[in-house]
Amino acid sequence: MLRFNRCVLLICIFLVCIHCGLIGQRLLSKTQLRKIVKEFAHKPELKSASISFALIDLRTGKKIATLDENRALVPASAQKIISCAIVLDKLKGDYKFITPFYLNGVPKADGSFDGNLEIIGKGDPSLASAHFTAIPKLQDIADTLSLILKRKGISKINGKVLVDESYITDVPENKEWLWYDLGNYYGAGSFAFNYAENQASISLTAANKEGGVCAILKVQPNQLSSLYTSRVIGKEQPHKEDVYVLGNSKSCVQEVLGEWRCCREDTLTIHSALSNPSDLFVHLLQDALNRNGVLIEGSTIASGDKRELIFNCESPMLKDLAGLALTKSINLYCESFLHQIGFALNGTTNRQEALIKLNQIVQDIVGNDQSVVLEDGSGLSPKNMISSSDFVSFLQWINKTESLNSFWQLLPDNVNQGPLTKWLKPKNKYQLNLRLKSGSMERVRSYCGFLIRDNKPVYALSLMINHYTCTGEYMNELIAGLFNKMLNSK
Repeated sequence: MLRFNRCVLLICIFLVCIHCGLIGQRLLSKTQLRKIVKEFAHKPELKSASISFALIDLRTGKKIATLDENRALVPASAQKIISCAIVLDKLKGDYKFITPFYLNGVPKADGSFDGNLEIIGKGDPSLASAHFTAIPKLQDIADTLSLILKRKGISKINGKVLVDESYITDVPENKEWLWYDLGNYYGAGSFAFNYAENQASISLTAANKEGGVCAILKVQPNQLSSLYTSRVIGKEQPHKEDVYVLGNSKSCVQEVLGEWRCCREDTLTIHSALSNPSDLFVHLLQDALNRNGVLIEGSTIASGDKRELIFNCESPMLKDLAGLALTKSINLYCESFLHQIGFALNGTTNRQEALIKLNQIVQDIVGNDQSVVLEDGSGLSPKNMISSSDFVSFLQWINKTESLNSFWQLLPDNVNQGPLTKWLKPKNKYQLNLRLKSGSMERVRSYCGFLIRDNKPVYALSLMINHYTCTGEYMNELIAGLFNKMLNSK
């Protein structure tokens, strides 16, 4: 019996040693990686660029390869990792935004309601989003409300549809965003009440002569047609086919500017930020209710205290919203998350107070490095900065945090989606997959996230490049080449 126990003990020790050996095994060659990164940094196209790179082994906590790792650079949309991870840690993945609908007033015997239909905006960025099939769209909301009202014997509301937006009082756009970003879809601000991701689409026709104006053919929703005017110039050979919207949430009219082709049968569709999503929603909802047989009279009736909750419009779970924000890089979602972080930790949605808390959290995680400066939740501001060393430290924190143990699954699978798929051809023997969030703005490219093996993060990576002079397309090709060499190194 003693001999048997001794054998079992020796076998256990042997298995533990094997396991520890596997855990400590480095899948990527440290020497080879340093050489590959150095060669990348010395490419002539990057001679004027600032590059910060860090790769850390999550199993040992040791850095495998670095390049100017402490240089703080603009991360662009890779910063979304930070706001998504913190909001998920604080509110948990099953959290849902709730937008309540109330009746406030008194029903009358003639089937009318002497009062208002009130909606309380709570910052949901996904209300009626086309990205989620399971949540109600505007017509679904109207159908639900119509059914509820008719069951109550109400066929007419004498008052109005009112939206309470007091939950968020900040100007929707961040003051650190560039002015020419604000009118475009990616510059949509975060309101207390958001609708259809605060986007409109504008279709332009090609100008019929050199120097002519490309006219607006259609705006969707068409109720916004009067808000846009085109000053896009048609040219046979445009210097740059760049069409954008100039305006913000305070603009009465938003201008479409830029250059586009002329003298051909063609159309161009671009997307703009809504300047007042709640007004548009109210208008569309009233029309839908009227079609369903519920008339909104529109009389001015003061809101009283006879409020009855009749419907809660729920968002998808927070983990799904974060997943969409990371894969589709929607700035609105992360700006909404910033307000929610502030409300959860400060009791207020005030943007500046939320940013102070966000910076404190990140600085505490990475070791109180004052070179971390976050000016928004989405990465759209060119004033954001963080080093690759700090970014991989944050990724290491994600990997160690129980509430975020599946966070890596929310990041894009770079081999199968995103701007690198055209060139990314990993054939590494250890089957490492890339789960990285990209970031891009003018002369900025970044990729941050995890290298995955056997459904588990094994490395954290941060690559940030600022001030390069080649095209963005070629920059993506260079980065894909770097990752190919890394994953295929011996």
